[in-house]
Amino acid sequence: MAFRPLLPSHFHKQFKKLTKKDAALEQRFGKKIKAICENPEIGEPKSHNLKGLRGDHVDPFVIIYGVFGDFIVFVHVDHHDKAYAAAYEIAKALTEDEGLLATLAKVGVTSEELVAFVKSIGK
Repeated sequence: MAFRPLLPSHFHKQFKKLTKKDAALEQRFGKKIKAICENPEIGEPKSHNLKGLRGDHVDPFVIIYGVFGDFIVFVHVDHHDKAYAAAYEIAKALTEDEGLLATLAKVGVTSEELVAFVKSIGK
């Protein structure tokens, strides 16, 4: 079963920033996102404050994501040296992403369900 990707505004903005002048990187990210949606377990499970999330490399970058029902929530993408330090705070801010909330509402997922998912990160 393929999962459906959810690209919160922060992820989308960072994706565009990193790929703006690099079509090859955009293609590599696209392939990795598709592969993650087909098999989310390809990424390495994270621990400590990122427990519940996974990370998969597109060297020298890492894509950090979580499985949320039938969806893959792509939390953050950045250079490996920066990605993990920022990911926890970015994940906690998902509940404030109006675009993400609107997308989930269209498919019948409540904001309370998203809050529960976000609260489970790091537990």
